[in-house]
Amino acid sequence: MSDEHQTDPETKAAAARLERLRGHRVWADKAEAVGVGVGVVKRELSRKVRASGSLGQSWAELAPAEFRDRAGPVGVVRGVLTIGVDDSSTRFVVDRWLRSGGQDALAKSSGVPFHKVKLVLAKT
Repeated sequence: MSDEHQTDPETKAAAARLERLRGHRVWADKAEAVGVGVGVVKRELSRKVRASGSLGQSWAELAPAEFRDRAGPVGVVRGVLTIGVDDSSTRFVVDRWLRSGGQDALAKSSGVPFHKVKLVLAKT
C-alpha cells in the first residue's frame, strides 16, 4: 500500500511542494544569535560601569562634606541622573547645591551625559 501512495501523482506533487517550502526555511545559528546579544549587553554594561565609576568619583570630589555621606548617585537612565538621599533635610540641601552650580560641575567633571536630576529617598 505504501508503494501505491508513493506513485500517486498528487502525493508526489504535495511532497515536492513541501520540500520546496522546507528549502525556504532559514534556521539562524542559535549560538551566534545569543553571542551577539551577550556582546551588546556586555558593551553597554561596561560603558555604564565606566560612567558610573567616574560619576561616583566626581561626587566624592565635588559634593560638600556636610551631606556627602548621606547622599550619592544611584545611576543614570535615559539622561536622568538619580541621586539617593537619606532624608528630606538632606534632599533640600542637595537640591540647593545642585541648583547653585553643583549639577553643572558634576556633569563637566564626570563626563556622564545627563540633562535632568531626580532626588529620591533611599538609604545610601
